[in-house]
Amino acid sequence: MNPVSGPVGTAVEEVYRKEWPALVATLARWTGDLDRAEDAAAEAFAAAFETWPRDGIPARPGAWLHTTARRKVLDRLRRDRLAVGRLAACSPCAPNSPPPSAGPPRPAG
Repeated sequence: MNPVSGPVGTAVEEVYRKEWPALVATLARWTGDLDRAEDAAAEAFAAAFETWPRDGIPARPGAWLHTTARRKVLDRLRRDRLAVGRLAACSPCAPNSPPPSAGPPRPAG
């Protein structure tokens, strides 16, 4: 089945035409990152295709997409922050550890 068919597909197409520019612009202003904003907006639309057939089309689909996209950005920021923290903790050059040596000292010779 084509994901753009039926009432959900029609609703998503309509809200895409009306909301995509404002959604991406709002997220880009909020995050300062256009790529992150576009990714979150696309993820929100994908979530609409998964959720709306099951739960029904929301009364305010644009607001639903804005809320979902904002949550997607927050989730990504949390994951990125955790990944940076884990990477720093595992790194041999973590802020509180001495720098790695080039190996054992060589005897003078």
